[in-house]
Amino acid sequence: MKPIICFILTLSFYVVQAQDITNLVFVSDDGVTEDFSKAKAFIIIKQYPDHFERLDYNKAGPMLKNRSYKDAELKILEGKYCEYLSDGSIVRSGNYLNNKKHGYWHTYDDYGKVIYTARYAADSIVEILDLYKDDAATKYAYEREADFPGGQKAWHRYVIKSLAKSNTAKNMTIEGVVNIAFKVDTTGALTDVVLVKSAEYALDNEAMQIILKSPKWNSAWQNGKAVNAYRIQPFNFEVSK
Repeated sequence: MKPIICFILTLSFYVVQAQDITNLVFVSDDGVTEDFSKAKAFIIIKQYPDHFERLDYNKAGPMLKNRSYKDAELKILEGKYCEYLSDGSIVRSGNYLNNKKHGYWHTYDDYGKVIYTARYAADSIVEILDLYKDDAATKYAYEREADFPGGQKAWHRYVIKSLAKSNTAKNMTIEGVVNIAFKVDTTGALTDVVLVKSAEYALDNEAMQIILKSPKWNSAWQNGKAVNAYRIQPFNFEVSK
């Protein structure tokens, strides 16, 4: 069992450092509590310039839900929504607009890969995407996969260098595997960044920040044009022995 004191110190560090955190609530079987020993989960509220985010976590464990809201009262769902299993594996993700499902919603397998996608408009499904459709597209001589400038070795150096600068990684007292999925769009920017395997708040946050701060990649090129590409980056956090 992970020491409770280590968890409190880790979480407290982020509350101090991340100025967008506006509230931290511990939850027991009977509801909100101030007694940490009785807590089974906790809730973090973050404020951004254009929305609020609610993160629900198991105590010293993986995420349960991630919801975005338009208002400070957290009544109007608007923006990203993610739901997870008890082991931290993502189940589904999508977006809300004025409390209704909107845009693309994805269902994932045990490995964090999308197995089903539906497009919503005002809570109604308007399109089902066939992920296994074989399009007879024209093939061109020049095609490439999306990659980081300098290739895979340069990407590994970026990740390792980022972790080396991290206070979380340096002072780590917990372990876990975090997987982050992202899209390399046609401009090379990393978008649609989604936590698909959660370990614990501090580790999740660290991995997310590394991906979000990444320089642009070289976009994928197929059928004579730049195309979107999708990647999953694992982070294996281990405590030095």
